[in-house]
Amino acid sequence: MKLRQFRERMQYCGDLESRLRHHPQQVKEEILDKMGVPLGLHTLGFPLAISLLCAVLSFALPQFWIWSAIYAGFNLPQHAVLVGVFATGLGFAIFNCLTAFFTGKGYMLAVRAHLTLSALTLAVSLLFLLAALFSLISGEAIRGVSLSGALISVALALGGAAIATSFSFYRMLLYALHNRAWRKLL
Repeated sequence: MKLRQFRERMQYCGDLESRLRHHPQQVKEEILDKMGVPLGLHTLGFPLAISLLCAVLSFALPQFWIWSAIYAGFNLPQHAVLVGVFATGLGFAIFNCLTAFFTGKGYMLAVRAHLTLSALTLAVSLLFLLAALFSLISGEAIRGVSLSGALISVALALGGAAIATSFSFYRMLLYALHNRAWRKLL
């Protein structure tokens, strides 16, 4: 039920965006009716910021494990693992910040990119959890893997996904689309 509501909300926002190009005044008025209370935490973008923070932190936790495995697989010196960790973390954070910026401007392509990154983060977190469970069950220590880190990573990924599918996030999108319509009219 919640997934269906989420899809309907995203479809509605996509329809608003497509109509915005030709009829910004109508879209602005329609959004104003849908938004309800015009002020709140959604107007500041908090749902997007918290979802973004959860995704970045969740993605950062398994990076040491991933890059340790990559460096070991290619027989590279393990002391250089942090180069991969920092480069990946920085790239992921920058791309997430760009999606957040354009989401705040009311572009649904950026919203879809943010949701895709959230799904990727959840997938990486679940793989990290599987590696931690394998390490725990087999008794074999895997470099960079801890059960507590994996659980935190999965919890952050799920929390970020829950926020991105919430009604507050939807209201924030409506607000961003409303502001985009205003910019079109100016």
